[in-house]
Amino acid sequence: MRIILGVAAAALIAGSAFAEESKDNSAASLLPSDTPNKCAMASQIDRWSYIDDHTIIVETSRSNRFKVTFLNPCHDLDFSYRLALDTRGVGCLSVGDTVLAIPMTVGPKQRCFIKSVEHLAPEKKAEAAPAN
Repeated sequence: MRIILGVAAAALIAGSAFAEESKDNSAASLLPSDTPNKCAMASQIDRWSYIDDHTIIVETSRSNRFKVTFLNPCHDLDFSYRLALDTRGVGCLSVGDTVLAIPMTVGPKQRCFIKSVEHLAPEKKAEAAPAN
């Protein structure tokens, strides 16, 4: 399965709103809404951020963040505006899957092989400091 993540979030937001309304028998939809999904479903990834040439963070929601580490350095990730995910199996990112870094300019795509996928704890909301 190949999924392309782009900067244009409008289509993703509209698609996710439609997906929430429709009944789905996938494992992710059977979990209670406050339970984070430990599987980084490629079709549900809507954000990603560059950490370094070996690491990116992908998000399926604010409570579902995953650290993806690569076997090889992926030098083009810092300059890419889109990623293509090539998964095998049921669609969860896993060891051996690949990420294609799609550069902003015309040129070849760099293939990055996934070494590990780690679920991260949800981000803590900053609490307001008490007024003195």
